[in-house]
Amino acid sequence: MRSVSAWMRKVYARHIAVWRLEADADFRKTLDKFAWAGMRLAGTFAILAATLFVLAHLVSGSTFYWSFSGFDPSLHIVLWNKVLFAGLGALLLYAAKVRLSVGPGRLLMAVFLLVVALAMILEDVQEGDVMFTAAWLTLVMVFAVGTVPFQPLQTVGLYLAILASYVLFIYIATPTPEAVPLDHLLYLGLIGILCSAMSSAIYESRYVQYHSKRRIEQMQGQLVQKEKLASLGHWTAGIAHEIKNPLNFVNNFSQLSIDIADELDEEFAVGPKDGILDNGSDIRGLIDNLKSNAHKIHEHGQRADRIVRGMLLHARGEPRAPEPADLNGLIRLGAVAARDGFRMLHPEAECGFELHLDPSITTVAVIPESIIQVVINLLDNAFYASAQVGAGGDGSAPCVEIRTQRLADAVEIRVTDFGIGMSAKAKASVFDPFFTTKPPGEGTGLGLSLAYDIITKEHGGTLTVESEEGRGTTFVVTLPVE
Repeated sequence: MRSVSAWMRKVYARHIAVWRLEADADFRKTLDKFAWAGMRLAGTFAILAATLFVLAHLVSGSTFYWSFSGFDPSLHIVLWNKVLFAGLGALLLYAAKVRLSVGPGRLLMAVFLLVVALAMILEDVQEGDVMFTAAWLTLVMVFAVGTVPFQPLQTVGLYLAILASYVLFIYIATPTPEAVPLDHLLYLGLIGILCSAMSSAIYESRYVQYHSKRRIEQMQGQLVQKEKLASLGHWTAGIAHEIKNPLNFVNNFSQLSIDIADELDEEFAVGPKDGILDNGSDIRGLIDNLKSNAHKIHEHGQRADRIVRGMLLHARGEPRAPEPADLNGLIRLGAVAARDGFRMLHPEAECGFELHLDPSITTVAVIPESIIQVVINLLDNAFYASAQVGAGGDGSAPCVEIRTQRLADAVEIRVTDFGIGMSAKAKASVFDPFFTTKPPGEGTGLGLSLAYDIITKEHGGTLTVESEEGRGTTFVVTLPVE
């Protein structure tokens, strides 16, 4: 009894309760895509089959009738149903073009299959020859499996409707009812069971495929986040230097303010006769100095706060809107951070960089921490490629060049190394997630993919690569400007 109960629960879960799976909006979107492909297939096949059928009979010299004209032993063909098939096929193609969702798509496909089945049954019954009717209906049933993703119970209902139509037309719609060929009915029943099982298996496989894809996407998202956190470590040296500057200003101006306050306190203690209080301009100057120092402290405190908030946003992966920023300054900061980070990971490697920054580039609307991350990721690859070549013939350390240039409606950033270069195959896949030419353990294959997404998706720019084996590589970033 337990095995029977378990089997029934399994049947219920796989064939009856599958509608619950479609509560997942993303899974329904996946089914929509399958439905569009299925409707295109069914529409194209219907139009092509009807056209070829008519052309074949034209070549053979058959007689054409618009509608059924009674039993005629000579070769003839009825046209109305072929035109109907082609028209329904065109309707399916239009539904696929406008991207009809899976629910209405199932209804339209069910109507198409039922009308096609009824037309085939009607023609054969009127001609008094049902020998090949079961074969035509088998084709319709198989078509239901491979096109729009019907749920298993929906497939069973469609097949029962086709079988009922077959029996109904033979018993009722003919002038002289005849017995239904039991072997044909049994055959169609077996085909219906087989196709229903196939429909159930295909539907389940689609869900498993979708679920596996989601898990892979989630794992990719986690790896991307880890890559962001790893790149945050590369920031440390450059960010520490950048934060140190405003903090130095804050400390210095704070100390100056304390000294001025002490001086004022001393003058107030001496009194107005011997002190500077008899000269209002002197005390006014001290107060102005205090105000100026307070403004400087506030300004540089905000600067440090922006840097820290940017680091936190980067670590948490929260989205941020582009804002005007000093692009050359960000590139300089990212270059220092990338160089220091590379030296920490590869202390034996000697590598430097040259900055050629276009002074006409002032502020550009970007996401500062994202641009710094792109620079770090590009330079990390450039430093690695250069280190593989080693020192030049004169013993000089390999160098990486960074250039910025203002274009007509964009800003261009070029990161060039004179390292080992890339093959054509590597160039085609360099921005794919998890693609890396580094040895196992030295690269995740996400740095360039992440940089590509930041430039193209967050900034609406482009990231391309120019490379030749043995002659180095150049990554070209373009950022649109208003």
